[in-house]
Amino acid sequence: MQATMAEGPASIKSDEDSCILEKRGRPSISIQTKDEPTYNPPHDNERLRRQETKMLFHRATQHIKPGPFYRWIVYLYGERKLWVFFLLHTVATLVIWTHFAMIKFDEQKNGVPDGAPFYWWKRLVPPVEFGSMHAILFQMSLIPLTMCRYSIAALSGSSLGLDRFVPLNRMLRIHIHLGYVMVSIVFGATVLFFTFFGLLCSNGDQAFCDKFTSEIMCTGYAILGCLLIVGGTSYFRNSIPYEVFYIVHHLVFALYLITIAHTIDNVQRNNERNRSQTFQWFSTTILYYVCDRVAMHLNHKYKTRISTFSAIRAGANGSNVGSARKAFQVVGQPSSSRMLILKLPRPQLLHFQPGQYVFLKVPSVDQHWHPFSIASAPSAEELEFYVEVIGPADKTWTGKLWETLVASGRFETAVDQPVKQKTDIPIEIMGPYGTCLAGNMNNKHPWSHGLFIGAGTGIVPVLSMLQQHVRQVIRLSPKMHLQNLHQMRHHRLSYELAAEEKKGSMASKAVRSCWKKNQAPPHSEGSKETSFHDENLSPLTKDDKLRHSIQQNLVQQDDDDSSTSAVDGQRDNGRADRSRKRS
Repeated sequence: MQATMAEGPASIKSDEDSCILEKRGRPSISIQTKDEPTYNPPHDNERLRRQETKMLFHRATQHIKPGPFYRWIVYLYGERKLWVFFLLHTVATLVIWTHFAMIKFDEQKNGVPDGAPFYWWKRLVPPVEFGSMHAILFQMSLIPLTMCRYSIAALSGSSLGLDRFVPLNRMLRIHIHLGYVMVSIVFGATVLFFTFFGLLCSNGDQAFCDKFTSEIMCTGYAILGCLLIVGGTSYFRNSIPYEVFYIVHHLVFALYLITIAHTIDNVQRNNERNRSQTFQWFSTTILYYVCDRVAMHLNHKYKTRISTFSAIRAGANGSNVGSARKAFQVVGQPSSSRMLILKLPRPQLLHFQPGQYVFLKVPSVDQHWHPFSIASAPSAEELEFYVEVIGPADKTWTGKLWETLVASGRFETAVDQPVKQKTDIPIEIMGPYGTCLAGNMNNKHPWSHGLFIGAGTGIVPVLSMLQQHVRQVIRLSPKMHLQNLHQMRHHRLSYELAAEEKKGSMASKAVRSCWKKNQAPPHSEGSKETSFHDENLSPLTKDDKLRHSIQQNLVQQDDDDSSTSAVDGQRDNGRADRSRKRS
């Protein structure tokens, strides 16, 4: 029986009579004869195809639809490292809370006499509060470590294999979890504290009434206010401007300072009572975080320019338009979707892996840093970023960037392709940070297959990974492999030159200028020049000679590459002449 596909995935034409075959759990198959041809208009064919596809998808989902238990098992297995960390963190928090609560419980046992009013309140509430305070300090000691981007990026790309056991790619999730845990403990402890003190104050105990206005209580009010503000803006971070969230989130530093002052009150200063000092918990991690931020600005900060950009604007009904040609409307008219594709030269010292991101700052727009994933391959000469423009120019950073790049009145006609323009706008880069999308790319057993799922601008890390994979496949060619070796040599020398120029960049300029002012007058023609290995020679002069030698190597390599290309061209011409003579 000869069978061919008809206007749907479920209809088959045959020489036999028309019939319908149905099996349980499978879509129906229609068999039609050639003697009874049917004609359906194009729009009917499209409608039938959509209906059949929808029916097939519905039956397939009903057949393989997993239950809630299966979904949870799959989710826990996929995030097993993260949930193991959450479990260990919960156990550590409970151990710390129990340890300090038991210490306070023993103190209250000796301090509260039997038969005192509200005996069990005075025995149980202070231990709960004391344990909660140290549990909060434990969260505050861990939060700075989750924001050490420089260290996390270095560990994820190292050969230690630490990312196999520690969820380095989920540090932002861990940061949010620790913050919410801290806010929850503070909120619960505050409610219990005011209930306890209010109950005793209303019973006529003036000592508890006076504590509401004490110095330690005032700092406690400030801590609660900072936590509520930071926690509220974090919860609604997707509904408020990024700049507002970024600025308000820096109240955390004020929170740490107030927490230090919380236990250095007048009672502690007058030696009336020895309080447990809070700075002992998080001073080390805060110092490490400060060093990490300093290293970020010293080693991962580059200045470059936007070479080209593409402005894409979809129509107001772009989501319902069938053809891509109709999706691009007149730039300058209101629309529902806009996007910028930025391309800028990659700094020599910037090396990244697919899936990592950088912070961008455009001084002509504002002075804020904004994180964006890198869409280009790690070996590309240009960095490519996809920026989704959200909101008007007077409210959002992406809107201001759109107005800065796409000047008003520049594009007046409809376009079928993204509008590309050259520009020369300064931009600053800080990074890369984050982890690789598929683990360490430098390991001995790289991945061979991959399944990537992305929506919207979430496809950007996938683009970087795919471009890197394509470049690796192309390098399998011997000719491309030789070209890659020449490029690697050129990049290595360029990297050495850039590294020497950046080495000691903050102090070298000042020292160089001072040394040049105080140096001796130039030697005469007959004087003996100083040797490169002279011990009395300034280190800056040695750096200059090293830099000059690297530049000479680059020039020599370019000459070698050009001569090699000329020789290859002559060989190709000779082969062509010989083949022409044979023909």
